[in-house]
Amino acid sequence: MSQPETSVSVRVVEAVARARGADPQALPPLQNAIEAEAMDAMYTHASADSAERTPPTILFSYAGYEVRVRSATDIEVREPTVESAGSTET
Repeated sequence: MSQPETSVSVRVVEAVARARGADPQALPPLQNAIEAEAMDAMYTHASADSAERTPPTILFSYAGYEVRVRSATDIEVREPTVESAGSTET
């Protein structure tokens, strides 16, 4: 029996928590940064149609980091660049 797949939104929170050295539960709600359910649905459909579609890349800020999602398994977390460091996010 196969295990259920981890959602993209959970993977994003886990990746940012690792980058921050924090517990995922200590991070703000992902929903404050992006429509998490829509992101999950988009990558679920893209995975199902992987032979026909390339999923879009999503860029957004979350918990003080820049997040780039290219696919359900390709998530990059970086500290903000100088250009984006002026954000008012706390």
